[in-house]
Amino acid sequence: MSSDSEAENPEDELSFLIKQNIDRQDSSNTGKRIIWANNFSYTHRTESSRNVGVDFFYCHHSKGKKKCKGKGFTRSGRNYFFVTKNHNHDAKPYQMETKLRMKEGLRIAEASPSTKTKSLRRSMKRGAGPDVLSVLPKDASIARQIQRKKYKVNMATVDSRNVEDMVIPDAAKLTHDGNRFLRFDSRLTEPSLPWIVVWMSDFGHDLLKRAKVIAFDATYKKTPRGFYQYFTLHGMIDGKFCVIGFSWMRSKSEKTFRRVFKEFFYLPAIEYCVEAFVSDFESGPSNVVLSIFPSAVAIRCIFHLSQAEQQWAKKHGMDRFYVNGELRDWIILFSKLAYLPCKNVPSGFHALIREYEGMVHNRIASDADDQRVTAFFKYIRTTYIYRGDDAQPRKPLYSIDLWNVNHHVVKQRPVTNNAVEAWNKEYKSHFPGSGKPDRSKVIRHQMDEEEAVRHAIIRLLFKFPVIEWNEMRKNQTEPASDDELLAFLRSIQDSLCYPKGANPDIDEFEEDEDDEENILYLMPDINVLSIFD
Repeated sequence: MSSDSEAENPEDELSFLIKQNIDRQDSSNTGKRIIWANNFSYTHRTESSRNVGVDFFYCHHSKGKKKCKGKGFTRSGRNYFFVTKNHNHDAKPYQMETKLRMKEGLRIAEASPSTKTKSLRRSMKRGAGPDVLSVLPKDASIARQIQRKKYKVNMATVDSRNVEDMVIPDAAKLTHDGNRFLRFDSRLTEPSLPWIVVWMSDFGHDLLKRAKVIAFDATYKKTPRGFYQYFTLHGMIDGKFCVIGFSWMRSKSEKTFRRVFKEFFYLPAIEYCVEAFVSDFESGPSNVVLSIFPSAVAIRCIFHLSQAEQQWAKKHGMDRFYVNGELRDWIILFSKLAYLPCKNVPSGFHALIREYEGMVHNRIASDADDQRVTAFFKYIRTTYIYRGDDAQPRKPLYSIDLWNVNHHVVKQRPVTNNAVEAWNKEYKSHFPGSGKPDRSKVIRHQMDEEEAVRHAIIRLLFKFPVIEWNEMRKNQTEPASDDELLAFLRSIQDSLCYPKGANPDIDEFEEDEDDEENILYLMPDINVLSIFD
């Protein structure tokens, strides 16, 4: 303990380790007081209830799950910080100046979101010495923080407390490359019907016109805040499913799905080439697609079939079958009936029944479970194979030709929508926690996904100019002319596509002097001397 504490105020009960000059006082984004002392920052925690004019501060630094224990207090009217517990980390050099530069740049981004990110980034560095520049975040990190701040300002009207008050700004209605993205907002033309918002770019629609196989799925857990369902449409392009369209829905009725698909397929059906679609067993969207494309083949995802059968078994007392590997595999085999020709499915079903009887005889299974297993047989038979008896079978809940995939495998069609499920899983991972994501964040994610698909498709086309050039020059002995060479180089450049604001051909060398001058009046030079003036 320091003896200074008793010498200065012997009646004060507070003690401290050391007192330090307060270098600067500031406030956080949430309005809390922040002080800087000896290159450490402290955030205000509370006022003392026993000592008038005393405020307690703590260090909010943490590494992993371990939080810093550094803390202390200030006295009203005195420019000292009294440290009561030391930090468990070292002070970062020039941390205060770094944070001030970042804070000032983000403040300007919030006040003037139309200012270019590159100009703001450069203004943050202006006047900084090499030591400060070495500890500033990387350019990409600074740019991301600026863009997030600008995006939050521009999208404030999207995240209104009441979803009915949502206003989508013009910038959010476009793709990253400035083309139309918001396809339909039913509030404008159908205010009396359940609200739907449909997003699809012109590039996405061009892909939809090419797709012979489509797939779709919905999620309910991570819908945009205020909506009931988040629905996505995917098209198979060059053997892979790509996300094409997005829809926010307040209802999942077949009538609502009909309105959504009307916006996706807004041209006459003859303009599209849909031959098949992959989905789960939900009837609403499937019926709508079949009404648009009557000759399309419905492919029910084989893994949805397997999950439905196993969930029924576990729910009805057969969960202990999964402890035994042979019994578990036997239950899973029922979903593999889908790979048999339709005419062989009943025989395969009875073969599995006899297989169970053999396992009971060999004591792999117990006859104590006969009642549960009999109920399982009845569920499989009446739901997927036939109703009634063998002599007079009737149509089951789902006819065999609906879920059978034998002929789809022969024709090399996809028999699962795993790619769509994987997209949903990746989408949900962007919004951790149990709550619904902000609508502005979902829009941003959709814009990123549209851009990613566009880049992937365009880069795939990049190989064709190269192949064409190689074939053309293969049998020619004369050197290529300047016109031919320049045409090839331009075709390569036209094939390339970079994310917005990230062109490696020019980013390192572009100076943008005009923007540099335009930003000067917004942000003065920051240096150590001006900070403490």
